[in-house]
Amino acid sequence: MLKCFLCLLLLISAIAGMPAAASNNEPLLKELDLLLKERTTYVQQKEGKIDYLKRLALSENAPEKRCDITAQLIEEYSNFQSDSAFCYIEKNRLLIKQLQNKDKRLENRFQYIFLCAQSGFLNEAHTALMQLEPLYEEMSTSQKIEYNKQYERLYMNLREYAQKSHLESTYRQQELAYARKICELTHPQSRDFYYYSFKQHFADNNLPEAEKDITAYYHLIDSTSNDAARALYHFSLIYKAQRDTLNEERSLILSVMADVRSAVKQNRSLRLLAEIRNNKGDIGRAYHYLDISLQDANFYNTRLRNSQIAEAIPIIQKEYQLQRDKQEFYLRTGILITSLCLLLILGIALYLRRKRRELSVARSQLMEINGELNTINKEVKLKNEELNHLTTSLIESDRVKEKYIGHFLKLCSMYIQKIGDYQKLVNRKIKSGQIDDLYKMNSSTQYLLKESKDFYSQFDEAFLQIYPTFVEEFNMLLKDDQRFTLKEGDLLNVELRIYALIRLGIKDSSQIAEFMGYNPVTVYTYRTKVKSRARNKDSFDGDILKIARAGGNR
Repeated sequence: MLKCFLCLLLLISAIAGMPAAASNNEPLLKELDLLLKERTTYVQQKEGKIDYLKRLALSENAPEKRCDITAQLIEEYSNFQSDSAFCYIEKNRLLIKQLQNKDKRLENRFQYIFLCAQSGFLNEAHTALMQLEPLYEEMSTSQKIEYNKQYERLYMNLREYAQKSHLESTYRQQELAYARKICELTHPQSRDFYYYSFKQHFADNNLPEAEKDITAYYHLIDSTSNDAARALYHFSLIYKAQRDTLNEERSLILSVMADVRSAVKQNRSLRLLAEIRNNKGDIGRAYHYLDISLQDANFYNTRLRNSQIAEAIPIIQKEYQLQRDKQEFYLRTGILITSLCLLLILGIALYLRRKRRELSVARSQLMEINGELNTINKEVKLKNEELNHLTTSLIESDRVKEKYIGHFLKLCSMYIQKIGDYQKLVNRKIKSGQIDDLYKMNSSTQYLLKESKDFYSQFDEAFLQIYPTFVEEFNMLLKDDQRFTLKEGDLLNVELRIYALIRLGIKDSSQIAEFMGYNPVTVYTYRTKVKSRARNKDSFDGDILKIARAGGNR
């Protein structure tokens, strides 16, 4: 009881309390507009479930189980697409005929009657119900309830067809008579009891009891299902009777949301919401909602909803056209005013242009003189820059040559000595007949690796004597998290050594590859990876050449 009481409080807060605090339903309408844009997602989910049931039915060999799965398929199609639902009802009818199961046959007939009533085939629905009348006494209680539900729904649809005619009251009485029968057959606290009790109380204009019944019904169903959409629609009827237009609209919006989320194509809330928005002057939304409602009705193939929408279309379309005509008038007026303003601006512009022309003649001579002086100044500045650059390059070139000639002579002397030592070792091995040892020694790459390492070490040491701040300045050109950290004992790594050669003027990847014993593609890959880490990729190569030597400037 406590749980039901809390649920009741939440529902009253959601449907009645919240709108009272808000001035209108605009936030909820915006949410609905977004949901309608995504309605294909829910349709795809529905189609996915239907496809799964189809595959399940095809893979099932047991006739009874296949019959049950097909019945589920019919339920899925019943508020989604009537033509497909009729198709599977017929398939199940033939399957049940083989099984000779009376209960399943009766269930199939009820599904057929429901679909006929939904689709507007009311005469066919009535004929099918009359054919079942002799079997009524043999039916179980649940089957009797379903039988009366179909009659109640039939007369409800007939009443909707006969609105504003002398037959409406007659059909209403028949509808309520079957609603009372259902209440007599159902448990007093069941969903069906509350729903059909609501219908009786609402018809008697007993709104407090009707609201209690539909609230109790709402708490017994899934809040995102088609049943929830139906309950919220009935809430809107109560609020309409109470002249509470804000909550009436809110209930319809929530009902439409439930319809969209359950992919129901046979609905009425969206059409009624369109009419409300039209009455409030929101013609754009009204037209859009009615268009979606018509698309859904055509998709489902329901004659009842199509006829109801057909009545609303001329009214909303007329309002929509009037609004468009008004907007067109404002647009034309705006264009006319804008054109006059443009003509005025053009006249002023022509006058100013003539005045500017007079001023330009006086300024042109001064501009020519200033232009000549600027040109001379620029030429002098460029010549000075070229001279400074050449001087700097010459000084740097002399310094590099001086340093590297010394290191080159030292390396040559060292390698001549190493070649002599190696020659003596070879001669000694040959004289002592150690040919195999000599072959093994000559085949090993360790000696070459050691010599390469020594050579790179000498190169790194010589280079850093000329450019002692190379590593720090190079890292400054890279992003903060992409800088190089050298291992202990290393002066340069492979990437830094490649760019050291570029700083010395060796820019060709093939020449660098020759010097380092790499493939040109490898060198190019290294250069590309390093460049991707630069702060400024466009000027990176130029920035490398600006890295200063010892005592120099950028």
